[in-house]
Amino acid sequence: GIADLSIFMMDPSMGLTITQGLWATHQGMGSAAGAVSMNEDYSNSDGLQPYAEFRVGSYENYFGTLHLATGSSGFQNNFSASYQSGKNNYPHRFFADERELPNAGQELWNGKWTGKWQINNSNSLSFGSWYTTYDRQIPPTRLQASSDALESGAFWRNFLRHQWVNRKFVLRSTISYQDERFGYTDPTISLDQTNLVRNWFAQQKISGANSRWQWIGGWEVQHLAPTSPSYTASENAVRGAVFMRSKW
Repeated sequence: GIADLSIFMMDPSMGLTITQGLWATHQGMGSAAGAVSMNEDYSNSDGLQPYAEFRVGSYENYFGTLHLATGSSGFQNNFSASYQSGKNNYPHRFFADERELPNAGQELWNGKWTGKWQINNSNSLSFGSWYTTYDRQIPPTRLQASSDALESGAFWRNFLRHQWVNRKFVLRSTISYQDERFGYTDPTISLDQTNLVRNWFAQQKISGANSRWQWIGGWEVQHLAPTSPSYTASENAVRGAVFMRSKW
C-alpha cells in the first residue's frame, strides 16, 4: 500500500489510533512494529449535519473540505469531499546561493462515503468506499539545477464489515478490495511509467476483555496482484496468517 501519510486527507468524521509494538499485529500482516488506524466516527443523531472548512497558508497552500453526516432509524452515513494544493516553494540554500525550491508543488483530491447500519443490539453492518488522486512534483536533488519529475497516483479502497457483539466477546468479519496506481514521469531520462496493485483482503477476529485481561485472535488472507510495464509476466502473491494475543 501507500506508506506516505502525507497523501491521506483526514475529515471531521475520522480519528487516529496508534497501536505500538507487537499488540498491533492483529491490525494486519506487516504491522509488527506498530499500526496507525483511521477510525470512522458515526453520529447517532437524526437529520443532516453539514460541515465545511477552508484554509489558506503560506507558499500558496490551500485546503477545502465539505462533509455531510446523515442519520435515521439506526442507519448512519458520512459523505466527504476534500481538495488540497500547495506550491511549497520554500527558500533554501543551493550551494552558495539562496533561492526558492522549484518543482515542489502538490495537488490532492479526495472523496469518501461510509455508512453503518445498526441491525439490532448485537449486529451491525458497516461499509465504505474511498477514492483519492494526487500529483506531487519532485524537487531537484543537491546535484541537480532543476527537475521536471512528477509522481502521480490514485487509490480506490472499499470494505464491508459485520460485527456481532456478545456480553463476553466481539466477533468482527471484514472483506476489502483496493486498487492502487503509482505513476512516475521524468522527461530528462525519458521515463513515464505507471504501476498497478490490486489487493483483496479478508479477516475475521474475535476479542474479549474483563477487568484483569484482554485477548484477541483470528485469521486473515490477502491476495496481491501487481502489474508493471517493466515486467511482462503476471505476478500474484497470496499470504495468510493466524494470530492470537493476550494481555494481562
